Amino acid sequence: MKRFLALGAITAIGIADVFGKYLALHWLPIFDGSHFELLKLELYTNKGAVFSLDIPQMLIIILSILLMFFLIVAFKKQIFSWDNSRIGLFASITAIEIGALGNVVERIASGYVTDYLIFFNTSAINLSDILILSGIFGLFWYSRKSEPKN
Repeated sequence: MKRFLALGAITAIGIADVFGKYLALHWLPIFDGSHFELLKLELYTNKGAVFSLDIPQMLIIILSILLMFFLIVAFKKQIFSWDNSRIGLFASITAIEIGALGNVVERIASGYVTDYLIFFNTSAINLSDILILSGIFGLFWYSRKSEPKN
């Protein structure tokens, strides 16, 4: 039951990101960096990778898919097991997978990722990015917690 709740909550955030991207593309002003705010809602089309690094689109797509596949293979026991003792690992991996899937599909379809949350006029992200980051932090946290103690 916990797995279904985690999967449902993470999927809901992924779906909210799809709506957020749609609204950003159709309703938000384009990010121009003209005035500083802690947080603002503006459209930024990110054609690069993490931190807008200028990396070819095809390379980003291939690496993203390979990393998603690696996570599934590396943690298949936690993903496909009904044992709730590792629910944190399951939720972390699921968050990474759903967040990455949202960004990869958009990158394939349009050639960029729509970011709409602008922090400090420098960091443009979306909910899929938040899922990925929270999943990475959770993966490190729960992997560390599940290691045998000496």
